[in-house]
Amino acid sequence: MTHKGFTLIELMIVVAIIGILAAVGIPQYQNYTARAQAAEGLSLLSGAKTAVAEYVTANGSFPASNSDAGLSDATAISGQYVKSVAVTKDGDEGVITATFNTGINENIEDKTMMLTASNAGGSVTFECTTTIYESYAPKDCTSVPVTSSATLATSTATVVSTPVPTALEIAQAALAAAQDSLTVAQAAVTSYMVDNNAAWGIDPDGKPIFVPDWRNGLTSYESHLKAANFRRLLSNYYTSIGNTSKATREHDRFNGYLDTAGTLGAGYRDAVQVAADAAQAVTDAQQTVTDLGG
Repeated sequence: MTHKGFTLIELMIVVAIIGILAAVGIPQYQNYTARAQAAEGLSLLSGAKTAVAEYVTANGSFPASNSDAGLSDATAISGQYVKSVAVTKDGDEGVITATFNTGINENIEDKTMMLTASNAGGSVTFECTTTIYESYAPKDCTSVPVTSSATLATSTATVVSTPVPTALEIAQAALAAAQDSLTVAQAAVTSYMVDNNAAWGIDPDGKPIFVPDWRNGLTSYESHLKAANFRRLLSNYYTSIGNTSKATREHDRFNGYLDTAGTLGAGYRDAVQVAADAAQAVTDAQQTVTDLGG
C-alpha cells in the first residue's frame, strides 16, 4: 500500500496562501471586533438615557447620581465589554458615562463613552462623545481621543490613552505580510526548478538556451517539467522584447508540457499561480500605502 502525504512544495503553497489571506483579513477582523465591542457601550447608555429624561420631566433638573435617576449602582449596569454606567451632573447638564473593561480589544479597553444631556425649554437632547478612536466609534458618536493623562469630569479615575495604529501603519503591516508571502511563494516556484535540475544557459542577447544533455538523470515526468520551465522562461523573454506572438506560442507550449508532466506539472502550475497572486497582493498593498502618504 502506498501512503501519500504532503510535499514540501504543497506546504509552502499553503503557507503562502495563508499569508495572503492574513495580510488582508486580520486588520479587517480586528476593526470589526473593536466596533462590535464599542456598540455595547452605546446600547447600555441608551437604556440609562430614558431614566434621565424621565427624571428631568418630573423634577426640572438633571439627576446627580444613579440612585437619583432610579438606576442600579454604576457597576451593576455592565456587559461583556462595559464595566460600569454612571450618571452624574455637570452644572446645568447631565452626563451618563460608560467605561469599558480591560482585557478586551486594545483600541477599546479603558476607554469611555458619554451622553451629555441638555434641557432646552423642557426638551432634553443628548450628544454622544467618546475617547475611542474614530475608526472604531459608533457613527453617531463624536470621537475625542485622549492623547495624554486626563481626569474625566464624570469619574475619579485617570485614563491614559493607548496608542492606536494609524491607517498608514496598518497598511504598512499588511504590505510587510504580503511581501513575506511573496518570498515564500517564489521559493516554492524556484524549488521546482532546483529539485528537477532545471538549469539554463543564456545567450549574449539574454535569450534562454538549453544546456547540453539536459535530460540526464531525469524521469520522463521531470524532463517534461524541465521543458515547461524552459518554455516559461522563453515566454518571459519574448514578452520583454515585445514579441507578443512568440511569447503566446511559448506560453501555450509551457501549458502543454505541464499537462504532460502530470502531478509535477499541476503542482508547478499551482505554485506559479500562487506566486502571481502574491505579487498582485504586494502591488495592491503598496498602492494602499502610497495612497495614504507612505
